[in-house]
Amino acid sequence: MSANLNELHFEQRSLRFPFCIYNMRSDMYVHAHIEFEILYVQEGRIRLYVDDTLRQVNAGEAIVINSGSIHFGFASPDARYHALLCGDQLFLKNSAEPDLAVFSRIMQGELRFTREIICEERSPQLLAVIRQLYELFRSEEPFWRLQAVAAYYSFAALCLETGFLSETPLSQSEPGTMQKNISLYIQFTRHVHQHYMETLSIPDIAKALNVSESRLYKVCRTIQGYSPIEYVNRYRLTRAVQLLKAGDAPITEIGLSCGFGNVSYFIARFKEFYGITPYQFRRENTEK
Repeated sequence: MSANLNELHFEQRSLRFPFCIYNMRSDMYVHAHIEFEILYVQEGRIRLYVDDTLRQVNAGEAIVINSGSIHFGFASPDARYHALLCGDQLFLKNSAEPDLAVFSRIMQGELRFTREIICEERSPQLLAVIRQLYELFRSEEPFWRLQAVAAYYSFAALCLETGFLSETPLSQSEPGTMQKNISLYIQFTRHVHQHYMETLSIPDIAKALNVSESRLYKVCRTIQGYSPIEYVNRYRLTRAVQLLKAGDAPITEIGLSCGFGNVSYFIARFKEFYGITPYQFRRENTEK
């Protein structure tokens, strides 16, 4: 993949030794990290891309993402999910027993997780341990960290038993179509972020990126689930929200500064997306 990983979005983490966690209700941006990740969906569903693979993770299901894998996802409106990130800081590295050095071997790439969905029908015990890890993270009970370490080893043992963790590293392939599409998608979003306040047309964006309109449309629909112009409007709306929160600039001025051609269109799109008008949003936000 041609994009520099340092330019990608890295999630904000809540760190409580022995693991990190982040909880989400919205889309997951393109990112990667050195830890492996256990992603569990509590409600709704998420369309998750991991390198060149697409998976849909539904409520009550989980998936494990290997260290260094580029991934991102698009959540349903009712989605609630959380992710646990785990490195090898806690775990035995020089044990004579390979099983006890399992987390060190994972971080070294000797063991790899499959990209299969962990579901109740196939692996109820594994899901139970994943839920236990999340509850332990939120717990203030004495010795919860020791219990979390024990649960992590149970998780690893069950992954080996059920085939979700393989002793044969997954083959490394050349960058595929999805990775090339991700690279184009990143170029597209970067262009929008730099020029959202200007008049943007899809033909002009496609020309600037040196791709056809049809390819740009297909890539956006495949990766983000909606069209390029929808992405432009959504990004403009997020910028408008920031301005509404930041000060008392006139609504008309905010709409125009965010690239909307007229205030009526800005208000209509804002209400369509957020369910209230910019005026109502500002009043409610100020009251809080």
